Amino acid sequence: MRTHIKTINTKALFFTLAGMLAIVFFLYAYLINRTIMNVVAREKTEQKIAVLSSVIGELEFKHMASKNRITLELAYEKGFLDTIPAQFIARSGRAILSYNTD
Repeated sequence: MRTHIKTINTKALFFTLAGMLAIVFFLYAYLINRTIMNVVAREKTEQKIAVLSSVIGELEFKHMASKNRITLELAYEKGFLDTIPAQFIARSGRAILSYNTD
């Protein structure tokens, strides 16, 4: 019986493992970088949301104050008039559709 013994090329194995380690390291560094960038972007967005929420609150307050100042006398002063009640026509009987032109 013959036994075949394969020799392992240690130089090729070393460079293959070193290359894979380098790829994993750069991928890890890239993903950590993206995570940090996303956290910073989220914090900036939360700050903008806080500022906009306060602006919205101020605008709502101004709106309510303006809404409470409007009165019927102010409307008359600005030239608005009372509306005339609408008049509607009532039909008697049911409507009939006919193509007869006589």
